[in-house]
Amino acid sequence: MVTEGLLLSFDELKVDDLTCETEEEAMHPEEFKPMVAKEIKRLMAAGKIDIKIDIYATFKGDRRALKDIETLARASYGEDSAGNNIDLPAELEYLRK
Repeated sequence: MVTEGLLLSFDELKVDDLTCETEEEAMHPEEFKPMVAKEIKRLMAAGKIDIKIDIYATFKGDRRALKDIETLARASYGEDSAGNNIDLPAELEYLRK
């Protein structure tokens, strides 16, 4: 995931950032996946990492609403790559009211 650009790290990750706790020297395969998932969730909640996933959706409905959704998507849904709020395009200002 890292070499494909799908894992984004906002800070340099250090070994001390990882908290995988296990009392056993050898771990059973079925225990490994939940432990990794828990650690990924913790690092994401702490703002240390993010995971990029391409998602495609098809919207149906009123053309005006669809145009607004397209404009919002092109504006990264009002966030920069670090999740900070950014200004929306002028044509969407009415959404802030």
